[in-house]
Order: sequence, then structure tokens, then C-alpha cells
Amino acid sequence: MHLFLWRSGDDLSCNGAIASYRFWAPSGVTLKLGDNQTLTSVLDPSMWINCHGQHDTSGFAGALENAMGIGFTFGGQNFFRLASSQPRQRDVQS
Repeated sequence: MHLFLWRSGDDLSCNGAIASYRFWAPSGVTLKLGDNQTLTSVLDPSMWINCHGQHDTSGFAGALENAMGIGFTFGGQNFFRLASSQPRQRDVQS
């Protein structure tokens, strides 16, 4: 599970500047049945990645200033990628 920051106005394309309308904290936790779990991350742009797996200081600041939502994602091929070298798949909303 990974923390997630979502900027208002995202069209889910990851094209151009829109690539920095979603950010994830790459450090996450694996959920375990029965355990209480805490997920935290500092709001430091060097600790968060956009939908291409890149750090973007100004994009992160814009996402914080114009946040539409904050939360978490469960990872997987369709929503969380650490590297942009993987084949591109359409991101999904839940």
C-alpha cells in the first residue's frame, strides 16, 4: 500500500505536465491480516514520484497547492509503477 497525492484537473493521461498531477510515496507497506499498520511519509518532493516514476519538485508543489485528494493505492501494474521502462498501461480509477 502506498500513499497517494492527486492534483485537481488530472485527465489521467500522464502526458506532459499532467504526468505530475499524481504522486506516490514509493516506500509502502505490505498489508498483513490482523496487524495494525501505519503508513507515513514526509512531504518532501525527493521522496515522491509522479506517474512516470520521476521526482518533480515544482510538480509536487503544484499538487500540494491544488490537491483534489490524498489517500493510498494498493499498487499493482495498473496504478503504481516505480519505473517508466515498463510497458504503458492505462491507469485505472477505483
